[in-house]
Amino acid sequence: MKISRNYIFLLAFVALARVSEGHPAPQEDGDDGDNDESARWGKLITTGVKETMKEGAKKGIKTGVAEGVELGMKKGIKVGISSGIKTGFKSATKGLKVVGKKAVSSKTAKMISTGAIKVGKSKVVKSGKKFVIKLGKEVASSALEAAGELATEAALEALKGATESEREIDIMEYLDAADICGCEDNQHCACCAEIGDYPKACVDILLRKSLWNSNSKVDVKATYGPTTVLEDKFPVDKIYEKCTEFVFAGTKVEFCIMSRRTNRVNSVQVKCFEMSFNDKTLEKCFQQNKDMELEFYEE
Repeated sequence: MKISRNYIFLLAFVALARVSEGHPAPQEDGDDGDNDESARWGKLITTGVKETMKEGAKKGIKTGVAEGVELGMKKGIKVGISSGIKTGFKSATKGLKVVGKKAVSSKTAKMISTGAIKVGKSKVVKSGKKFVIKLGKEVASSALEAAGELATEAALEALKGATESEREIDIMEYLDAADICGCEDNQHCACCAEIGDYPKACVDILLRKSLWNSNSKVDVKATYGPTTVLEDKFPVDKIYEKCTEFVFAGTKVEFCIMSRRTNRVNSVQVKCFEMSFNDKTLEKCFQQNKDMELEFYEE
């Protein structure tokens, strides 16, 4: 994975600029100036760089869109705020991607994450063979609250002045990038998405025994609003597929769920599902360790 070093240096430069403008890093009583340089940087960020980081993120997004670069911050900035800029940069780089030139919609989509679910005046339309989310010019305040990440907030602000094409997001790319999945306990997980005024769509996964038991089954239920569109029992360690049809955004969609064989990765068992809408496929995986803890899996 390539890293957007210019973006990292931009954040560091802006932070240093604040120091030169009379915003020094605070020090605790008794700090000898040599101990824990990372902590001092962390205090600088905690006390005055929230706005700086937001501004840096906005500049990074605009630069990325102009140059055909895709950026994704995830938790790196939060780590920088809480535990020092060195740790933050190390973590942030894990969420930064440079994937070459793509459609503007995909560059913007990966920056929005969960905040895009509640963007004001959004609608889904069919564009050729694919569905796209049309983001409204006005951003609801709830979107910023839902986002919870500075980079996401900056992306939403950047969208206010974006052109129509820049506000068009491939729905499958959005679902792939957005944080829509989670596990309630050691047996139950779900992926849910709610876009604009459309009904909530969910895929609920109930593990009967465990991923370590090859004879176990997984109850899978897909709902769109109050309607169950697909429901079946999927074997844990076999390939299995179930398909159905339903109407989405005024168009009939063939919806399929295929389960893959369980795969051992280090000390966990991983189970993946492929969800396809017509000819577009989305993969989501979850894992279980030997303590039976269940969570969604990210490579």
